[in-house]
Amino acid sequence: MCMQLEWGCYSPTMLSVQPDIILAADVLYDPAVIPTLLSVLQKLLMECGGGHGGDGSGGDGSDGHCIGGGRSATAVDSVMHGQGATHAGTSNPAHPPCALIATRVRNEATLQLFLTQAVEEYGLCVEEYKAVQDDVRFVHLDDATREAVLLHLVSAK
Repeated sequence: MCMQLEWGCYSPTMLSVQPDIILAADVLYDPAVIPTLLSVLQKLLMECGGGHGGDGSGGDGSDGHCIGGGRSATAVDSVMHGQGATHAGTSNPAHPPCALIATRVRNEATLQLFLTQAVEEYGLCVEEYKAVQDDVRFVHLDDATREAVLLHLVSAK
């Protein structure tokens, strides 16, 4: 099932879903919207995924940023290869939900604000996703613009 979520005006009913993956693109354009976006991600990822974060420590023995080999990469790989949900509407407990966020960096300070707040204030794990060319394509972009798009995985710690 696919569902559109307007994260600026969400309701508790919308947050009752159990996502396998949350996809977002071009949402890190204004520092003022970052707290709202992170709040929704925190609710969906931590409540549905059973995360333990909140203190910025990583909850998993990591440094809090979860760089490299995090469980979110496994979840995205599973979803991309058709192994995400065990049945409709129920997340696979072996692969907690995660968010994949595509960003064209326009302002480095805004991106850094998102990364810092996600980890330190919302207890989320953020890592850059180095997609294989066959997994993620931005065919409508020219080569120079495509190179400027970053993919980040966000998950509960």
